Amino acid sequence: MNDRTLWAFGCSHTYGHGLKDCITEKNGAPPIPSQLGYASILAKKLNLPLKNLSRPGVGNKHIFFRLQQEISKNTIRSNDIILVQWSYIERNCIIQSIDTPDERHFFSTDKEDSVKMLAPWVKDKTSKLFYKSLYNEVDAVWHTVNYINLAHAILKGNGINDTLHIAPPYGGKNMDGGNPAVRGRGLWDIFVKKNYFLDDIPMCKQEITAMVVDKALDNAHPGPKTQQIYADYLFDNFYN
Repeated sequence: MNDRTLWAFGCSHTYGHGLKDCITEKNGAPPIPSQLGYASILAKKLNLPLKNLSRPGVGNKHIFFRLQQEISKNTIRSNDIILVQWSYIERNCIIQSIDTPDERHFFSTDKEDSVKMLAPWVKDKTSKLFYKSLYNEVDAVWHTVNYINLAHAILKGNGINDTLHIAPPYGGKNMDGGNPAVRGRGLWDIFVKKNYFLDDIPMCKQEITAMVVDKALDNAHPGPKTQQIYADYLFDNFYN
């Protein structure tokens, strides 16, 4: 038995939302990640067990928090492989409690902290107020850059060195006006050119939404062919 595990963190793209084994009657996501997504395909190519802790709809603060929780619980071993797919920069959340015994996340079999999602499509008062009065795209990109820096530093500090970070996708709802794919990517490139990243971060600049050749059953997420292409791309360029 292999003594290493592939850990995957990310949003719905890594969860496999919309694939035929990961979709509900109303196009929602079931409580178990897809076995047909790129993370599962990559794990099979590496001959490793997979622990997929991605979640549909989550942002980068939530992804970082979930990764930090697993490190604090010592569930990730120093020889494990970590894959972090960073999500859309406009998403956010509020950490409301830590290790609340009676809280159980829909997308997890483990007891988990209470986290309130903030997103442009969420219609509650908190989200509306956040995006109306507090959200700024430069600030959101800056936070994402530093979530990546801090996540990498914490992993490395715990002796976990086999890590790959996938750059966040662009093309979601832009709160400042303009074309989000153009403006967002331009802001990201500025932070890269100004050396805001730690020097030794292994970064995959090609995210899955830039390689889409087919759509999943919900007509919103990457389809099975795209998942296979992306898994092959990661394997050939970073793990082969």
